[in-house]
Amino acid sequence: MWVHVSRIFDAHAITKKIIESINQGECPPVESLDVLQSILKDKLKSNKFLLVLDDVWCLNKKPWDDMLIPFNEVGETGSRILITCRAEEVTSKLGVDHSFPLAELEDGDFWSIFKHYSFGDAKEAITDPQLSELASEIVKKLSKSPLAARMVGSSLRGKEVGYWKQTLQRGDMLKDTLGALYWSFEMLPPCLQRCFALCSLYPKGYHFRNIEEELVRLWIAQDFIEVPSNSTVTLEDEAMSYFNELLSNSFFQKKSDWYEMHDLLHDLAENVSKDYCFRVEDDCQHIPANVMHLSVVGYKNISSHRSDIFKLVNLRTLIIVSSSIEQDDISGFIQQVFMEFKKLRVLYFGAGHIKVMKLDKSVGGLKLLRYLQVRAVEELPKSLGKLYHLQFLLIDIAKRNNLG
Repeated sequence: MWVHVSRIFDAHAITKKIIESINQGECPPVESLDVLQSILKDKLKSNKFLLVLDDVWCLNKKPWDDMLIPFNEVGETGSRILITCRAEEVTSKLGVDHSFPLAELEDGDFWSIFKHYSFGDAKEAITDPQLSELASEIVKKLSKSPLAARMVGSSLRGKEVGYWKQTLQRGDMLKDTLGALYWSFEMLPPCLQRCFALCSLYPKGYHFRNIEEELVRLWIAQDFIEVPSNSTVTLEDEAMSYFNELLSNSFFQKKSDWYEMHDLLHDLAENVSKDYCFRVEDDCQHIPANVMHLSVVGYKNISSHRSDIFKLVNLRTLIIVSSSIEQDDISGFIQQVFMEFKKLRVLYFGAGHIKVMKLDKSVGGLKLLRYLQVRAVEELPKSLGKLYHLQFLLIDIAKRNNLG
C-alpha cells in the first residue's frame, strides 16, 4: 500500500486512501473514522502488509496515533509502516523506531535518471559528441535532484542542440530544484503556462481522476485554449493535447487510475499564479481582494470565510472541493453567488457530498457563465435558458426534477 500524505494531516482522508489502495478503486463514502478503521481492520486481518506513507509533515503525535489505531490491532508478524519525510524533526516527533537519512545519488545513478527523461529509448542520440558534452555539463548543474533531472530532462527531450546550449547558459537557475522547475515552466508556451498555473486551485496531493471535468473544461471556459479558425480540431481535443504536453514534460505523473502533481510543482503553480488564484483551506487566514480564481476546500471554510469571499468583485472561477465526510446543503450560499458574482465564468463542484438542493432562478443572471457543474440538484429553473454563453452544463439530478 502506498499513500501520499503531504502537509495537511487528515486521519480520515489518509485512511480512505489506504482503503482505496487496497481495493484498487473507490472507498465507500463513510462519515465516521471509526467505521472506516473497522473496514480497514477487516481488510488487514490475517495479512502481512507494507504501508508506505509518502511525504509526511505531521508534527502532532495525537492525530498520528489516532490514524495508526487499526495497525496496532491487526497485521501478521513482519508487517511494517515506512514513512518518507523531508525534515528530521518529523521522525523525532512521531517516535519512529528507525530513521535512515538518504545520501545523495551516485553520479552514475543520477546520470541514468537524466538520460531516461531526456533521451528515452533513443540511445543513438547520446552518441552525438556535442550533445553528450552538453548533457554532462547540464547534469552537473542540477545538484543531484531527481525531480530536477526529470523536469529538465523532459523539457530537453527531442530538442535541437541550440536549445541545449541555451539551457546550459541558464545554468545558475538550474542549481537548485525550485530554480530548475521554474526554468521548465518558463520553457512552456504561454498558453500552457496559463493552464498549469490554474491547477493550483486544487489541493496538494489531489487525485485528478476526470481530466475533462476538472481541467479541460475549466481551461476552455477561461479562453486558454487556442485553435486556428481553419482547424477541424475541437476545443476539447486541443485542451486534452495541452494536458498531454504537460504530462510528457513531467508536470503531472500518471498513477494507477489518476494523475497527480508533485508537491514542489504544486508550490510552483501557487507561486506563478499568486496574483490571481487562491485556495481556501483549513489554515487560511485571509483571502486577498484581487483574486480572480478561487477554490474552497470543505464546507466549513465556506462558512468561516463567507464575508471575505463576497468581497471578491472580480471573481471569474469558483471551485468547491468537499471533503469525503460532508453532506451539507449549500443552496443559500450558491444563491448569493448567483446574485453577486456577475462576472463568473466557472462554477464547479468537485467529487464529494456537498449538495445544492435547489438552483435559484437568479442563476439566469450569470450572463458570462460558461461552465456550470453541480451535484444532487432536485429542481432546475427555466432561467438556465438565459445562459447564452454556457458551453458546459453538468448536473446530477438527485431525484425526478421539477422545472419551475
